Amino acid sequence: MYLGLHYPSDILCGLAWGVASGMISYFVFHQFYYKVSPKINYISSQYTSTGYSNVDIDIVMMAIVGILAIAVLASLSVF
Repeated sequence: MYLGLHYPSDILCGLAWGVASGMISYFVFHQFYYKVSPKINYISSQYTSTGYSNVDIDIVMMAIVGILAIAVLASLSVF
């Protein structure tokens, strides 16, 4: 920190660290979950009769990460 301000590299490194640690935690959790209960392949059956598959959740997560990446890149190009 310099005079109470963050350099852009501080913010980008923090963002990269947060995304990397979040993705690692997500994948480690799923690997552990599959080993503990391999027959359970749904998340919730609240809105559907069969529930959501883990692949559906992965697709949604990747879409959210992609939208976040586009938003960050768009905000950096403004400067």
